[in-house]
Amino acid sequence: YSANPATVVEACNVLDDWDGRFAVDSVGAHIFREFWSGCCGGVERWQVPFDAADPVDTPRQWSDDPALIEATRSALAAAVDLLVDAGIPMNRPWGEIQFIDKNGERIGIHGGPGSTMFSVITSDLVAGEGYSDIRHGNSYMQAITWDESDCPVAYAMLTYSQSTDPASDHYADATALYSDGGWIRMPFCEAQRDEQELRRESIEE
Repeated sequence: YSANPATVVEACNVLDDWDGRFAVDSVGAHIFREFWSGCCGGVERWQVPFDAADPVDTPRQWSDDPALIEATRSALAAAVDLLVDAGIPMNRPWGEIQFIDKNGERIGIHGGPGSTMFSVITSDLVAGEGYSDIRHGNSYMQAITWDESDCPVAYAMLTYSQSTDPASDHYADATALYSDGGWIRMPFCEAQRDEQELRRESIEE
């Protein structure tokens, strides 16, 4: 199946310990990404198919159909060979593989393909580096909730940071915060706005 059989064994061990996430510290996400993208067209994957009446727990249980087993082995072998050819180790954390470079600093970016998750980051594999060609995905994000006060509790994030000027303090700060899983508390009501106000400018006609 694979030109790198020992590495396939290593990949299986890594996947066995994988946390099932695409967080920056998740180890094994890249193996699953490449495996899943190549598996297993035209073959029914699940013993229990999707049921609209039970959308959370279906589909489930990988089928024991011999055709699927064969397709699974082939897809995993192809994924491993692709990563080996690209120079990507099996045991490297996701944030060291999917990243954006800002002023020479590599900032790990969590998330992955929209076909498999809600936190979408679309990137292409670059040999010798990783998924460093990030094309699009999560950009402006906002979450709002309420507490006992009259003012909503609002958080937001501009994942690519506010400035496009590499000399600006705001060229990479929000990206680094996003990588760390942070949020920016937003001023929603006038009093909060006034507390955070830096200056006002008026234009005379």
